[in-house]
Amino acid sequence: MPEFLYGIEAWVPDEWDKGLPGLMHAWDLTRDARVKHSHEPGFMERAAAQTEFLARLMRKFNTGMAAYVREELHCKQLINANNWRTADLTMTQDAEYWADCANEVNRRNFYTGDYHKGVNDGWQILAGHSYTDVSMIMEPVNLPINVKRPVGHTFILPEMLWTPPDLYESEGPLMVAAQTALTGLDISCWFGIGNLWCDNPSYKWVGNSPVILGQFPANALIFRQRLVKAGQPAVVEHRRLEVLWERTTPIISEESGWDPNRDTGNITLASRVKAAVDPLAYLVGAVRVVYDSDSAKTEVADLAKYIDRKNKTVRSITGQIETDYGKGVYRVNSPTAQAVAGFLKDAGPQHLADMDVACRNQYATIVLVPLDGKTIRQSGKLLLQVGAVCRPTGWTAVPTRARINGRQSDCFRIISAGKAPF
Repeated sequence: MPEFLYGIEAWVPDEWDKGLPGLMHAWDLTRDARVKHSHEPGFMERAAAQTEFLARLMRKFNTGMAAYVREELHCKQLINANNWRTADLTMTQDAEYWADCANEVNRRNFYTGDYHKGVNDGWQILAGHSYTDVSMIMEPVNLPINVKRPVGHTFILPEMLWTPPDLYESEGPLMVAAQTALTGLDISCWFGIGNLWCDNPSYKWVGNSPVILGQFPANALIFRQRLVKAGQPAVVEHRRLEVLWERTTPIISEESGWDPNRDTGNITLASRVKAAVDPLAYLVGAVRVVYDSDSAKTEVADLAKYIDRKNKTVRSITGQIETDYGKGVYRVNSPTAQAVAGFLKDAGPQHLADMDVACRNQYATIVLVPLDGKTIRQSGKLLLQVGAVCRPTGWTAVPTRARINGRQSDCFRIISAGKAPF
């Protein structure tokens, strides 16, 4: 037999004389490969067989490692199988999650960030680099906490960060605290926190800054004391194992740029679910998944009550959180936590249940929480926390243009990356 599979070279060649089929490349399990090769005889069947083989092998490994840790090392802590990403977040993420469900904890590392290019741009921020700023309030489908969690398993974000040199970092701790309180996500670990304050701001992976670590006190209370109400799930998708191997499109994906219209003929819809789910559902409430289950059990909230695409707003299923991604304002309005974040000068005065905000800063994050266990209205001891924007001392950047995603776009060029302190 030739060492080619349907016009593409195998990563590991076939050895049919030994009864050994080769391995297709990981790319062959993605949507791009499906579009290119799905019409070729046998391609889909072989890709499904390899996906199943890899997933079952991975689950077997995870099961064996857990047995070793428990029975031979006598360790009692919870076990997390993995923390990185798969080849295609839409096609193969569910198969990876299923494999990792051999252990108690599931996970995913997730970072925000926009365009940033220059020498050593993977880990440094230096003079000569070009970058753009992005607010997750304006692009909420990119939120790091937009994860689909397997039912019955703890879910953590072992690494997460609003990544510098993005200017709009102070929104991060608020959005993570409020959304995880809403959805029940278990733990979010902010990356790059070493000394109390960063003494080398040219290092890219910095969380110990005034706009990240400095925003922890009030937002930690929101998360730890659940000052924002937990809500019912917005989506609970049930998926048979066969559709995981076949890599059929789920009704909702974790990929920020996910477009269900790209693969409309490949979605297995339940009887009560007539279309793919708007990815803004992650802001409405928790998105959960059950594996080895009948898709007819899938449940989706009436998202039209909460998502207004025309006016560019999303409300949580509890009514306590609103994301106005048109104006760029994020609001939390519960009896025990009230906050606004975003482009407050342009948005104008904000009116919450017990707090009015008129802010002349172009951008800021303002959080109010009680410190005595009472509601804001009853409290005698309140913490008001404000985060704006910050840069290292001596930071200088000028507007410029660069080729971004195939076209000339506005951005900034760093003249001086500055030094500590912020």
